[in-house]
Amino acid sequence: MKYLGSVLLYGLNAAFVFFCVKYARLYRDKKHIYYLLILLAVFVPSVLGGIRYGIGTDYFVRYLPDYQILENDLWGKTRVEFGFELIGRITVLFDLGFQFMLFIVQLLTNGFILAALMRYEKEIDPELGMFFYMLLYYQCSYNLVRQCFSMAIVFYALRYVEERKLLKFLLVCAIAATIHLSSFVVFFVYFLEAVWTRKKYRYIKWIVFALLLSIIFFFEPIFNMLNKFLPIDYYSRYITDSHIEDISAYFFIKWFFYLVPGTAIILYRNRGNKEVDPPYLKRYRFFLAYTICGFLLSITSYMESKHEGLNAFFRISYYFNMGLIYLIPRQCKLTSTRLKFQGLKQKVKLFSTMAVVFMLVIWYYEYFVRGQSMTVPYQSIFSVS
Repeated sequence: MKYLGSVLLYGLNAAFVFFCVKYARLYRDKKHIYYLLILLAVFVPSVLGGIRYGIGTDYFVRYLPDYQILENDLWGKTRVEFGFELIGRITVLFDLGFQFMLFIVQLLTNGFILAALMRYEKEIDPELGMFFYMLLYYQCSYNLVRQCFSMAIVFYALRYVEERKLLKFLLVCAIAATIHLSSFVVFFVYFLEAVWTRKKYRYIKWIVFALLLSIIFFFEPIFNMLNKFLPIDYYSRYITDSHIEDISAYFFIKWFFYLVPGTAIILYRNRGNKEVDPPYLKRYRFFLAYTICGFLLSITSYMESKHEGLNAFFRISYYFNMGLIYLIPRQCKLTSTRLKFQGLKQKVKLFSTMAVVFMLVIWYYEYFVRGQSMTVPYQSIFSVS
């Protein structure tokens, strides 16, 4: 498929998911329409993910060879974690094929994301969250198959942090770790919830961020120490990986938009109460702090010349960056300035419109200009002989 065709395919795919979720909410009282639209929002992009061919670095060097090992010996040993291996074994057992395994993984990934966003339906527009997910992470999931699946499970598990259900949170995160071991890094989030959300702990919060930066700067000795107790030697390959981001203003402009304008407006409008935040702002503070951790970890891609190996932290940052698909829609909801333009019947939500435009620019630049995740041109099993 040619370049323009890939732009249209991925773009229309994201738009399709957006409108399915949007109209599903409008027809909530009509259960058969509601569930059909929700199913389509998850199913259609999963089909496109399932029939992909040769996309990403690990298609031929990791996942297809591992699947062939299981086809030859159902109990053969692969190089992936137990949970992901189990999905492969089930598809081999029922003779469903490798592409069907990719479909199932994409289906579960999309399903966990949508289920998590629907949990916050009263605070955000889930269709906007899904749209941003499709722009930021859907194509990324083609290359980081296991990690994106694990990230989706972790994102779903964050609901139990707020509900203070430790066992459920640890259980769901443990399931995520059976898909990609790196998810163990989010276990500490549960114990930082109060620090991140309550004003009286705001100084401790900044100490936590400073501590995180310290860990980043001393990554290699910490990694070597952890490797003595945890089976993470496999991930040392990221130590010599090439850098992810070019050193440019783009990275900082992108993150400035993600974190600063919306947050500044929200905090300014709620500046009256100095002691207690309303519940909606408490949750926003949590996701803001959660995402800031992702930002700090993302900075490590600039430190390659001084500290080899910090790109392992860049990969880990994706877990925390996933908070953007709640954070930005929440900013859109709480910054409700509307403008009337000539020729339009309805007023335009200013911040929401700006956010959509900005995210479309980021999506196009990262996946179609920089070639992130190598998903362009789109190739399916039907386009190869």
